[in-house]
Amino acid sequence: MKHFTVNSCFQAFNTDFVNIDQNRYQLALRSRDNLLDNIQKLSDDGDIALTYSEKNIKFGSFARKTKIRPLDDIDLMICFSGDGAHYEVLGNHIEIHVDNNNCSLNQYSQNGILNSRKMIENIKSRLINLNDYKKADLHRNQEAVTLQLKSYEWNFDIVPCFYTVSDFYLIPDGDGNWKKTDPRIDQNRITTINQNKNGNVLQLVRSLKYWKEKYLKNFLSSYAFEQMILDYCNTHNISDCMDENINNLFAYMKDAIYSPISDPKGIQGDLNDLTYIDKCTFSEEVGKCYKISNDAVCYKNFNEQKAIDKWQQIFGPNFE
Repeated sequence: MKHFTVNSCFQAFNTDFVNIDQNRYQLALRSRDNLLDNIQKLSDDGDIALTYSEKNIKFGSFARKTKIRPLDDIDLMICFSGDGAHYEVLGNHIEIHVDNNNCSLNQYSQNGILNSRKMIENIKSRLINLNDYKKADLHRNQEAVTLQLKSYEWNFDIVPCFYTVSDFYLIPDGDGNWKKTDPRIDQNRITTINQNKNGNVLQLVRSLKYWKEKYLKNFLSSYAFEQMILDYCNTHNISDCMDENINNLFAYMKDAIYSPISDPKGIQGDLNDLTYIDKCTFSEEVGKCYKISNDAVCYKNFNEQKAIDKWQQIFGPNFE
């Protein structure tokens, strides 16, 4: 169905092709709650270690409401009770020491040191026996269990974690040890920025993620790309006009890609891991789109159809 203004085209395009369908979103929420109930039952029955469910974290782009279609994965951090264990920072990794002989973590320990891979393997072996799920594998980074459902199209990535008295979390590092993280910082950041910009940021992030999938899918992680957008939104005016915001962000990103993208948690350092050649490619592609979007913004004032045609060059034939 054709629309006759740029604004109505963006609204329809985002609803029909970018944003997760609301019915699937609600179904995914119920599916996530069901998984949390199943994990809690496994803990209550002694099949896995004691959980500290009050500190579970729903994280990732699905939780931050920046996920776009298709809905393919949902992230969860399942918090376990330390039960007297303590951690020690050793250079680039962290060890968790289990001193209590009756601790439920002992089954995953070697010489009193908690092995994150053994813990993940145990969780995987227990989840695969539940009726709702057809397959459980180690995630490619060895830091999570990827759980496939029988009835739905999305997977769950399940990360075991521990909450520390220093108010951050420890998660597997992929090598059997542990590392720091705190996704609450990411959630608080995007929520605050979105509220400060009249609720216009979340959709802007999603629309630009769709664009990135079209032009630069393998350049820069989705998370780093999101932080780049938030860096801009945090320090610039964001209007109610999607086309103006995207145009301004194109102008920003073609130069900003040469600069560091800081991890807001202060843990990963610079998120911009592109080579100089890749940064140049990224900048060139953004620059091409910026020329088109700038024309579109100019056309909008006197010829909306020409403006729509320009945006269609950027977002594809579904933009109409």
